[in-house]
Amino acid sequence: MGTQENGPLRCVQLPGCKSTSQRMLILAATRPNGEQTSLSGLSGGDDTRGLIQALTLMGAQFNTPSSDTVRVTPIPRPFRFEGLQLDAGPAGSTFRFLLALLATGQADAILRATPRLLERPQDDLYDWLRERGVQVALLADGSGLHIQSQGLAAGEWLAPTQFTSQFLSGLALATAWRSDVSVRPEALAQVESCPGVGYWALTRQVIELAQSGQKQWCVPSDPSAATFFLVALVLTGGQMEAPLLASAHPEAALHECLFDAGLLQRVARSSGSWVEATGRHPSEPLLVPLDSAPDAGPALGVLGLHLASGLILQGVARLRLKESDRLEGILRLAHHLEAEAEHDASADSLRLFGGGIPATTPREPYDVAEDHRLAMAAGVASLLSSSLLVNDSDCVSKSFPEFWQQLSRWTDA
Repeated sequence: MGTQENGPLRCVQLPGCKSTSQRMLILAATRPNGEQTSLSGLSGGDDTRGLIQALTLMGAQFNTPSSDTVRVTPIPRPFRFEGLQLDAGPAGSTFRFLLALLATGQADAILRATPRLLERPQDDLYDWLRERGVQVALLADGSGLHIQSQGLAAGEWLAPTQFTSQFLSGLALATAWRSDVSVRPEALAQVESCPGVGYWALTRQVIELAQSGQKQWCVPSDPSAATFFLVALVLTGGQMEAPLLASAHPEAALHECLFDAGLLQRVARSSGSWVEATGRHPSEPLLVPLDSAPDAGPALGVLGLHLASGLILQGVARLRLKESDRLEGILRLAHHLEAEAEHDASADSLRLFGGGIPATTPREPYDVAEDHRLAMAAGVASLLSSSLLVNDSDCVSKSFPEFWQQLSRWTDA
């Protein structure tokens, strides 16, 4: 790849933003008057493919006029989903977005998901729908939901702020085509401090794009994927070129913490925009709140193990409710690397004491608990700990199928 006096230069190809892809697919599949939409840069992960498959079963059509473009013909009106069986797999956004879409139409449908996803807190969502006449029942075998709806009534829908932002987003996305409905949090003054508010802002941004009348939408690069490579850059030094685009995505804002802490700096080069590792570490533990971007937790955990003074993650309870118990997963990774970490439940924080990642870890493979974020975090740690292996490398296909290929550029540079 070449070397400059400031260290190796690396070009990273990031996938399309998974969160934006999910939102754009729902909106493109529900556009009024049969209007077609062309989407470019979609995420190629399992979650995106699974949502496309479900929307196809609901009546949407997806054509690929080019390798990077998908043309979407929306679901025919009126929305009637009789005898439909859908499977969201492990994808929380797919599950909640489809649940909202089925509820707003006339539906008698089955929505399946993995046991882990169904175990995550959902009861408030089901109760809210039941209060509005939607029948939501867990299947006898526990594999999903039976949903029966005659369509939610017109008016203003007040969604309590304790709801997951995905369900609030799902309601807004599913009804963006209805002029007789408005969806907003119950307490607008409180929502700005609620977990996940950044994803609600992302939803509003994508809805505004859909309502602008544009028929060609471009998915930006994934800030969540970028987080892992920015951490890799801090660990190994050098410079990286990547399309780190401005975005409403909460992890785009979280990246600024790394620049503000002096770990990274932007460098203008004739070939484009680059990011450079400074080699400087904060003299005190770096404080990072996770409320707005919990998916960054595993990557930042690795960063904390590397920094001389460590790192404190704040608002870590939500990590227990993700695809796996990520709080436990980060603690296990620290133990696997013979590093020190401490969870303070009373302060809802996790401290990584830092001091460096050892070059060798003569242990069995690290168990990523089928969690793509834990696998990618371990992959980044392996840049310094060459003997660190994971037990399920393929699980990264959920969001970033080319992760290992892109990570190999670090060792090839």
